[in-house]
Amino acid sequence: MMLGIRAKELLKEARRRRVFRAAGLYIVGAWVVVQIALAAFPALSISEMAVRYVWLAALLGFPVAMVFGWLYDIRDGRIVRTSTVGSDVPLALQRADFVVLAAISIIVIVIMAGSLREISNMDALEAQLPSAGNIDNASVAVLPFVNMSDDEQNEYFSDGLTETLLHMLAQLPDLKVSARTSAFSFKNKNIDVRTIALALGVAHVLEGSVQKAGNRVRVTAQLIRADDGFHVWSQNYDRNLDDVFAIQDEISADVASALGSTLLTSENTAIRNVATEDFSAYDIYLQALEQENIATNEATLKADQLFAAALDKDPDFVDAKLGLARNYIRQYWRSAVRFSDPEEFRAAQSLIHEILAQRPDNLSAQVMDLLLQLYIGYTDNRHWAKDETLEILVEDMVVLAKQGTIDSFLTAAVVGNLSGRDRSDEALDLLLAALETDPLNIDLLQSQSNLYRQTDRPEEAKQPLLTALEIAPDNPELYGNLAWLAHSQENFVESMDWFRQALIADPESVQPVYFLARNFYAFGLLLEGDLWFDRLRSAAPDRIDLIIELEIVAADAAKDPDRLIDVLERALPLVLTAEADYFRPTVHYPSIMSMQGRSQEALDYLTGLIPRLQDYSQLVDDNRFAQYLQIVSFNLQQDLLDRESFEQIAQGFVKNIEVQYPNLADTPASVNTINKVMISTWLGNHDRALELLLEGHVDWPMFSGQWLQLRIYPWFEHLRKDPGVAAAIDQYEQKKARIADELRQMLRRPEWQL
Repeated sequence: MMLGIRAKELLKEARRRRVFRAAGLYIVGAWVVVQIALAAFPALSISEMAVRYVWLAALLGFPVAMVFGWLYDIRDGRIVRTSTVGSDVPLALQRADFVVLAAISIIVIVIMAGSLREISNMDALEAQLPSAGNIDNASVAVLPFVNMSDDEQNEYFSDGLTETLLHMLAQLPDLKVSARTSAFSFKNKNIDVRTIALALGVAHVLEGSVQKAGNRVRVTAQLIRADDGFHVWSQNYDRNLDDVFAIQDEISADVASALGSTLLTSENTAIRNVATEDFSAYDIYLQALEQENIATNEATLKADQLFAAALDKDPDFVDAKLGLARNYIRQYWRSAVRFSDPEEFRAAQSLIHEILAQRPDNLSAQVMDLLLQLYIGYTDNRHWAKDETLEILVEDMVVLAKQGTIDSFLTAAVVGNLSGRDRSDEALDLLLAALETDPLNIDLLQSQSNLYRQTDRPEEAKQPLLTALEIAPDNPELYGNLAWLAHSQENFVESMDWFRQALIADPESVQPVYFLARNFYAFGLLLEGDLWFDRLRSAAPDRIDLIIELEIVAADAAKDPDRLIDVLERALPLVLTAEADYFRPTVHYPSIMSMQGRSQEALDYLTGLIPRLQDYSQLVDDNRFAQYLQIVSFNLQQDLLDRESFEQIAQGFVKNIEVQYPNLADTPASVNTINKVMISTWLGNHDRALELLLEGHVDWPMFSGQWLQLRIYPWFEHLRKDPGVAAAIDQYEQKKARIADELRQMLRRPEWQL
């Protein structure tokens, strides 16, 4: 009670001494001084460090102002001690003066300590910056220009102008320019120029603002030297919107001149701006780029429409064609499980051919053309075996990728193709070279994560994705990749959480819904699987491939053989026309029919689909899915023939397989070992079949294709009875039960309540 009274008396005394008025006047005055410094110093080319000194002086002056306000007052134009104003101040309160002053001092010390700590941190960052001898002086990062227009919807315009400037400067051979994604990662973040330079490894930073009003645009640009914060150059540009291309040309020339680049020499006067002179096409193109960078399914469709609209305005707009082609490829990549004809690839290829007819030297178009040939070739290739003509395409892509800067997602595609061919060292070299210029690029960071995951470096694989997530916390692809990374490490609860967050980031996305349903079914959580399956049916009723796959998984999880057979017989025709995944139908159908004692019926059904299925003198036609179905369904003959007759046919069939696939090395990796086990079983080499399983091959990832076949093939019963194999299967089932319990615990959390 006494403390409360004393506090009230102290406040009363502070009001009498007009301390609060003094504090308020000082704060307002100091704020005005700092704002003037912020506005005036850049224009006068005064280092931004001087602004910090002004701010620190304002902080240091605050306790002086508070002491003055407590001890003195201004009366009748004279400065008098406050203690003489009003003589009825209790002695206790006079002593409390020192207490209040001490409290104020503590507050000021805390503020000053924070300020000094910030300056100390800046000094530490300066120490980390490479020395002037290690940083190329002709290097720059172009930060997103600030939208100063009244309409926030004009953000796309300021971003697009920035991106165009960056693209133009990047064409100069003697100028190192930090790439777009890395530079844009600092958008709307109040980060010191030197910190940005440290992150991007550049000596200069170009920043500015764009104000668009009616048919006029004002662009302010300034080039800052990172090591001391001084402005090397600054300029204002006021033009009509139709002259925006001229503004970009002038800024590029001025920046290059300030950096000592050879832009103004005769050999570089042909530097290219965006490939259009139609401002309306350019304006729509910038809106398309904005949507493309959002990366959700809805935004991707909007980007499609906008790129196409830009091309309606200017049919020869190369950048819009590249953007639309890039968008088509991304759509295919995001479409979950797909085996049908890639219409997106063919549409993209048509655009790329148009670009190469206009600009045969366009490096990104050249690489994209090879990439599309590769992808379309994979789809058209009906064999599991390598096609050497496709391998040549990869070699050509690598050569081009090393010649200059290409789109980051193309670099990621080249890296992925190399790593998939056991050329991980070469892939890493190419990726690190790209990251040196663009260290915060989301495509490259995802590629780095995938490369580490594929080379058994899972712990290193996570950090690039987390870094990318800090840059783009709303990007649904990052959550999906984190989900797959956790899945590969058998951290299924974490994986499911990432899939859920991917769906929050993009509610229209199909992939997270599909994988959530499939994983719940896989662990026997049928109710939850049904809920997510229903959600998929509602969201994507036309995705027959995904629906069929989930119907198979659901029927298998429910242990309903009649339901499973029904969906499998609907799935197999879709498999042969590449409209559904081949693996589960080809593995499940012969197995379940054999277990039901319906092997002959199964062979009759399959022969109706593939007339030459039972001609084992050769593999069926060049449809690789039909070939794999023929190989797996050959197991059914074990149920119908005596052992001697079966092995005699098997010997000829195996020779035919080995002619086309010499050591089965070209079959899918997920079923390669089990295929060898299966063939050993056909030939009666049971010891060899068991040896293959026990050579460490039973230690497969959860839910791999090999586990599925080992557990469901009725023809592997003799292998499952082996103590070693039985122990591995038992361990698998225990792990599965434990993870199912963990998922049930996860579902109790509030965020999982549907």
